[in-house]
Amino acid sequence: MYHLDSSFRFDVCSVTVLEGISQAILNKLLEAMLSICQNQIKEEVSHAQYLAVMCDDIVDVCDKMQVAVVLRYMLNGKPVERFWGFFNPVNRTVDALTEMLQKELYGLIPDCPSKLIAQTYDGAVSLSGDKTNVHTLMKKQYKNAHFIHCYAHKHCGIIQKATWQNSSMKVFFNDISSISTYFSRPEVLEKILGQMVVPSCTNSKESNITFTINAIHAMKDTLKVCCEVLETRTLTEIGTEATAIKRILNDADFEFWLYFFSKVMPHIDELFSQFEYKSIDVRKATISLSTFYHIMKTIRNEYVEVKENCSENKQKKCCPEKAATIEEVCDIILLKCSERLSFINHLEASKLLVPDNFSSFLSKFPNYELTEAVDAYPMLDREKLGTELAVLYARSDIYQTKKLIDLLRFFNESHLQTTFSETVKLIKILITTPMITEESERCFKTLEKIKSFLRNPIAIDNLTALGMVALECNMVKKITEFNEKVIDCFVTANNFQEDFMYK
Repeated sequence: MYHLDSSFRFDVCSVTVLEGISQAILNKLLEAMLSICQNQIKEEVSHAQYLAVMCDDIVDVCDKMQVAVVLRYMLNGKPVERFWGFFNPVNRTVDALTEMLQKELYGLIPDCPSKLIAQTYDGAVSLSGDKTNVHTLMKKQYKNAHFIHCYAHKHCGIIQKATWQNSSMKVFFNDISSISTYFSRPEVLEKILGQMVVPSCTNSKESNITFTINAIHAMKDTLKVCCEVLETRTLTEIGTEATAIKRILNDADFEFWLYFFSKVMPHIDELFSQFEYKSIDVRKATISLSTFYHIMKTIRNEYVEVKENCSENKQKKCCPEKAATIEEVCDIILLKCSERLSFINHLEASKLLVPDNFSSFLSKFPNYELTEAVDAYPMLDREKLGTELAVLYARSDIYQTKKLIDLLRFFNESHLQTTFSETVKLIKILITTPMITEESERCFKTLEKIKSFLRNPIAIDNLTALGMVALECNMVKKITEFNEKVIDCFVTANNFQEDFMYK
């Protein structure tokens, strides 16, 4: 019926009352369920003060890009992330992606564009066009929608996809993936296990591309020996593929770029690790970016050193023409890192509400942090927020509060929402924003869960409906009279020969 990952399977075959029902009717039922769920989300968004949009995409085996949209907002004093749907833009251009997102957001917040305070993207949605990018076009319509990096988007994947703008890089990363996949196959490991050590590239934490590149670079001679063993001792496709892998490992261009990225990727890891550390602030972020920029400039200027690290018999293939490609790749990496990490004002804004800072802020008021917060979020009243914070810092009874959610609960339970209106507003902004750090109250896995659906060949409409039912099952259980609403939607939205309405 619908072939999804086993953890998300919607097996209508097990429901006896649906026996003999046509596929068309089952599809209509799914559409009705999707409609009810999306109406529920629209209702929740209408009552939320702020909204953030998170997007991810992947190209399936049919070379069709599917974009997953996740919404983040406050509900009953807690942040929630709701799956909104999968979408198939007419093409992969910046304009097409922007049009798709704006259309969906208009249906959610038609009269409140200021409600959208954050946007974060991964994959093709995050890539730039010739003159602009998605988040820049989105910000023209949604003035408060800052583009930020989210911990759910793995930085190595972002950089990898960004460098695909260069054809040589696309070939290189495809080769890396082929080698990693090949040496992770059980039948390959069985043939060589015990004879030599082979790095496990795909089972590392988060399938880190940096680990994979460094492992292949460090073990390439061993991998070549493995391929020779598999060539001579195996007559199956394993041996044939081993020949192809050995050809890749011996390729001068591959060796060149393997060395180059073994130098670059660790610095990218270090940069994003610094940004994802909980104590990050604007000063530290600025220093980290400046240091990274200097390192990348140095690497780009060290082309001669990179060239000399190619084996002697391949020196002639490591020609100076690669210098232009290196310059392009380094510029792309610098551009993508700068774009993704450029908005950091919210880091200073969040420091205003860290209880550990309250005692020091009582003696020295954080005027700089307050200015950064108001500059980032102009809907805040600076004078009123400053007064509220001064009173808040003098309240020693809340020094033990550890999380923003707890602080918001304190205001709600004490009926101080009106008195501390600007502070409550800032708290809601910070909680709604998908932060760089993976804090417990902000750590949700919706974007990770939907990965199971992104490569599915089911028609896009059905995939969205199935994803909604699977991912938002807890929300479905809380919808009053969900079954009755689905039935009503089903019989009123479709023209059937039979009359399903009870009279």
